[in-house]
Amino acid sequence: MLVKKKRKEVSGLLRNKSKTKERLIAGIGQILEEDTFTGLSVTTVFKKLRVNPKLIYLYFESFDNLVNTFLQRKLEQLEIAAKAERKAYRLNDSADLIEVIIAQMEKFHEDGALKKLIHWSLAERHHKLLKTLQESYMNHFRTLFRLLMRKKTMADRKRLVAALDVLLSGFFFLSMYSSADVFFLGFNMATDVDRQRIFDTLRRLLSAEVHKESARVRSAKMPIKKT
Repeated sequence: MLVKKKRKEVSGLLRNKSKTKERLIAGIGQILEEDTFTGLSVTTVFKKLRVNPKLIYLYFESFDNLVNTFLQRKLEQLEIAAKAERKAYRLNDSADLIEVIIAQMEKFHEDGALKKLIHWSLAERHHKLLKTLQESYMNHFRTLFRLLMRKKTMADRKRLVAALDVLLSGFFFLSMYSSADVFFLGFNMATDVDRQRIFDTLRRLLSAEVHKESARVRSAKMPIKKT
């Protein structure tokens, strides 16, 4: 009986430890969504979760290790999502590929923690995990862009890359800039109407750029006038 009792106690402790660790990791994401990366601190975690700060050092050794564990978890989630979406990346139709890109943008806008992490990665360029996470996320779009540029001339590829970079970076800025009462040039990405207008515009511009041919190719197709 004594042996069984000890096993039950140990099992309970392990479950509590696991739940507390997961709660602390999730708490980092909650703070990022509701506040910003500058608000990440032991004090903030305590105020949000009401968890004894000593448990951070007991389970993670340091607050930085807790934050890095959250970053590593987010990175793993992104990589799993990328693997799951590779089947969709095999699409041959450019219209379908554009819809996949738009869907990725929508997911980014809805993920408050990811937006803060990408923003943070721009400010902390030497943070190894943040840099890795940023690179991993951008690989989603690089893969899609390569598929959009298949069978394009070199001139068209360069033009298309420039257009895609401008459109994507503009969207990231608007999405990270958005909040309930902030407008940028009359648009607010926090509202459903303005957000849909932005996505419709991105869809239209992407489609126009993908189907635009270089001047050299157009001239080659033009019939030669007889003199």
